[in-house]
Amino acid sequence: AIIKVNTDPALELDYVNDHITVPYHASIGVLVTQVTFSAWFKTPDVTDVTGDYLTIYDDRQTNAAGDGFFVAINDAASKAFFYSNSGGFTLYSDAAIPINTWTHIACTIDKTGNASKMYINGVLQAATGTATAFDASPSAVAKKIGKQAFDNTRYWNGSLADIRIYDTVLGLADIQKLASKMNVGVGAPVAWWKLNEGT
Repeated sequence: AIIKVNTDPALELDYVNDHITVPYHASIGVLVTQVTFSAWFKTPDVTDVTGDYLTIYDDRQTNAAGDGFFVAINDAASKAFFYSNSGGFTLYSDAAIPINTWTHIACTIDKTGNASKMYINGVLQAATGTATAFDASPSAVAKKIGKQAFDNTRYWNGSLADIRIYDTVLGLADIQKLASKMNVGVGAPVAWWKLNEGT
């Protein structure tokens, strides 16, 4: 179903089997040193009856070391969740995510600066982590939007829009701009899924 936010449509996933498979592309195949992930989401319920997370984006091949990153909502804490086994970080948002409310999340990985961070609606969250051990997901692995990458669990419940990946760490001003409105122009993302075409 298509809904309107900031005059832009968004994609609603059915929490049964809806998801998007993103085939391998060189631009996002290996993000080794710096990453910024950005997305808008809305869910009517943070409880995942088939697992323990509602997946926004997953570029892992397995849950092993050397396998990318995972962005989701953790249903036990009702908080946003940013994780990398290889990177050695598990970050949670400061507060529970409100239901039926459009929320912006941004996550950054800076391997050189040894830092991983999460922002909710343009606000840096208190939990930060390391990143020196971060390894990108294997280059041939397809990415998943709205589902765990390596099995049929942890589907998204609700709507997703304006998902982007950058091969640099965006500063606070740019992240706040991303959080101000969907599909606003910021920098040069290496991948951008507006999810506003209704399919």
